[in-house]
Parts: sequence; C-alpha cells; structure tokens
Amino acid sequence: MNVKRDAGLPVNALSTDSDYSNVDMTKVKSSAIVSEENEIPMTFKKGLLVYNASADHSERVAASGLTQAQKQKLNNLSVIWLNSLRSQFYQNPSLRSALTKNGLNPNKVGINSLSKYQLHTTDLSRSWGTRIGSYRTSINAKYAHTIPANGMKSYNSFIVNTTKGHVGRGFYLSNTGENLYQINSNKETMLQYEVDLYNKLQGMTWGEYNAGSQVMGGHLNNALCPSLSTVSMAFESRRSHTKGSSNPDYYVTWEFAGKCRKHSNDHSVPVGRVLSTNVAMN
Repeated sequence: MNVKRDAGLPVNALSTDSDYSNVDMTKVKSSAIVSEENEIPMTFKKGLLVYNASADHSERVAASGLTQAQKQKLNNLSVIWLNSLRSQFYQNPSLRSALTKNGLNPNKVGINSLSKYQLHTTDLSRSWGTRIGSYRTSINAKYAHTIPANGMKSYNSFIVNTTKGHVGRGFYLSNTGENLYQINSNKETMLQYEVDLYNKLQGMTWGEYNAGSQVMGGHLNNALCPSLSTVSMAFESRRSHTKGSSNPDYYVTWEFAGKCRKHSNDHSVPVGRVLSTNVAMN
C-alpha cells in the first residue's frame, strides 16, 4: 500500500504548527520527507515528518472544510499509528517495563495475545465522536477538554449515553479517556493534514515518554492503556478569523472507551461493531 519509511526529525524540532522554516532540510533524512501520500508511513516510530509540496497530488480540502470521508480517513490513520505504537510498547521488553511503572498492567497484553489489545473504531465510537464534535462546535469549546471543570458536559456522559443498552450482556463500560489537539486553517490538501496529524500524534505520544525515568504523560497513557479498546476522533469546526485563511480550524479530540467482561480482567472486546480502518493512499 505504501513505501516503508521511518520518520527521522526530532519530536521537538518544529517550533509551531507545521512550521518548517527553522529546519535545515539538508540534514533531514530522506525517509522523513513526504511529498506524496504513498510515502506516509504506516508504522509509528519516533520522529517527525517534513511536508514537501513539490509532488503533492493528494485530494484537496474545500474551503468549507473536511468532508466526512476525509475525517474518517484521518481517524483511520490515527488508529493504525496508535496500534503500531502499542505493538512497540507491548513487545519491546524495555518499553514494556514502562507500562508496569505507569500502572498499565502489561500482564494483560502478553505478546501471544497482542492482537486482542488493539484499538478499534466501531459504529458506536463513530456515533459518540460525531455527537461530541457537534456539541463542542455548538459551544465553541476550542482548546479545552470536554469536562465539567471547563463548563461543559463530560465526554464520558456522551459515551455512556451512546452505549446505553449496547455494551452487551455480561459486560460493563470500564474506562474512558480524551486526548485533544488543534489543526490550524492553513492547509489545502489531505497530505498536509496527514503529515500534521502524524506529527501532532508524535508529540502527544513519543514526546511524552521519558526514556530515562520511564515517566509517561497523560496522552500517552490513554494511547497505551489496555483497558481502552475503542476510539474515535471528534472534530470541532471553528471558522478562523486569521487573514488569508480559507478553511476552518479544527479542535480534534480522540474519545477512548473500553469495556470489561464481568467477573474477569478481559478488556479486549471492542465497544460496538468494529469498522474497517483500511485507508487508500494515492
């Protein structure tokens, strides 16, 4: 589907959103420079990508903003990358020990059962993602989590209401979480959005891991937590007043949830009917 490439730019290399002005391109590994969609990596090793517009023939994003299909493509890519991240932490002994240190109980994610502890997008998570995105747009939430402390309904309440009657007999909804980031309105193609998403996800995962102390930040904890089996992105659309901008800003949240089988410690069952996360790259 795509060329196997490893990102190579340090996670802290970009000063602001997609700003490559301070990057010495002569020192960037060719594997980190992305000019076409088929150069986007499906693995998620540590390191940022650099967008190169010279051969970008990807789908354009209209002034009205991302379509539902485009949003779903970004969602699916993020799930693929998060599962690649999980595979690395669950299978690498030195990274696996960090799970124990951060209370994520890697005993539930043994190598032999790794496939059971992948993240999924489901019909229910897509529904709660749509509801949360619409709600956040309606109240102008911007860069604030969907929690009562910020004067909002809780993201957890949307997930609970969406899954009511659908969790399944013998199960209970066990855990939820939310990650948040912003997409600025200076992008015209899907490749630009995809590179930005990859880099932002790098910042909130690898950028939150201290290899020396093995301390993890909250975003990374959600990304790796084995009791969170299901996720969907929620898009809050916000028309920018920045001079020259054409399409909306987006405040994007990942809305995580998990369920557990009663009288066991099995959190591997997705919340809802699993949807395909395959993506077509030009």
